[in-house]
Amino acid sequence: MTTRALATVFHVSALSYMIWGYVALGSVLVDSEILMQRGGNWQFLTIQGLALSWVTLSLCILSDVSPRSTSLAAARRFLLMMALPLEVVVAAIYWSLIYFMPRLMVPTIQNPTTEPTSASPPLPALFFIPLPIDLALHLSPVLALLLHFFVLEAKYSVRWVHQWAPVVATGFAMWYSAFAEWCALENKTFPYPFLNVQLPFRLAIYATSTLIAISSFKGLNRIHKGKALVPSVYGIASSVLEVKKE
Repeated sequence: MTTRALATVFHVSALSYMIWGYVALGSVLVDSEILMQRGGNWQFLTIQGLALSWVTLSLCILSDVSPRSTSLAAARRFLLMMALPLEVVVAAIYWSLIYFMPRLMVPTIQNPTTEPTSASPPLPALFFIPLPIDLALHLSPVLALLLHFFVLEAKYSVRWVHQWAPVVATGFAMWYSAFAEWCALENKTFPYPFLNVQLPFRLAIYATSTLIAISSFKGLNRIHKGKALVPSVYGIASSVLEVKKE
């Protein structure tokens, strides 16, 4: 099997697992309640990041088929510049809070394993989604994009890292924060419990998350070796493509 075929298998497998995780959310206990809220699942940064990862990996698959397409290469790398730092933020915040302060991340529901009585109502309990779905939504996207970036992509040019990446990250942060605030006006709560704080603290959270995204992208690009570890997959050197546009 050629390296390009292996790359295609990897991209298709990663994309399929992520799609399965999203579809499997329909079997989760609280999904129907979330879908009735303003914004539905889209009020979660996880789902918006997942959608960006889907599109990015789809463009990777198209690039595997047409490796000499400059338009596909440009679109693929632009979306990767958006999706990779976003998924770093999602994974960093989600897994750190899940392990150390889960009440700030997952919702509280009435524990279905306790029988209510007149003397004792059902006890509230934290609700965790099943681990396979959890991994598909909160871990596989960042791992897949990291592996793709270091193995199959060249590092980004200085202009993209220091000019375009901060603009894109800030623009997306403004979009998501505005969307989350708009959804909360009707839902009377935020999708993540840690956002149920006063507005100044929420603004600080949005700003800190944006700085994490920008810093992580700069850091990942800095430790990149320069060229793709497997340069034979794509016929166009992406770094050369960016230099031509500068």
